[in-house]
Amino acid sequence: MPTLEPSSLASLPLDEQLQALEAALARGESPRALVVACAALRDHAPLAWLCRALLERGLLAGPEPQQWLAELLPLFSSRLIRSRGTLGGNLDQAARPATRARASTMALTT
Repeated sequence: MPTLEPSSLASLPLDEQLQALEAALARGESPRALVVACAALRDHAPLAWLCRALLERGLLAGPEPQQWLAELLPLFSSRLIRSRGTLGGNLDQAARPATRARASTMALTT
């Protein structure tokens, strides 16, 4: 299965980058490979969008994806992680509904 290359993503405007990422997810491309491709870009927006999309789709649930993401995060430029308004903020926002859903489920089962 073909994986998006950073050079092909970098040559596109942001809206087309996000469309390409959406299509890659729909094709079932490797989330890890997509994260690596986005992390190579200068613009943090595709990576932030992708991380949020992966969280919303449950593709970062479980120990394996959490392990590779934890291994990759330190490799990302500090500018991606530094601002809560970018990657960190998008991850926080995406995680909140899942956290609320888990809390609601726990309240119902206890």
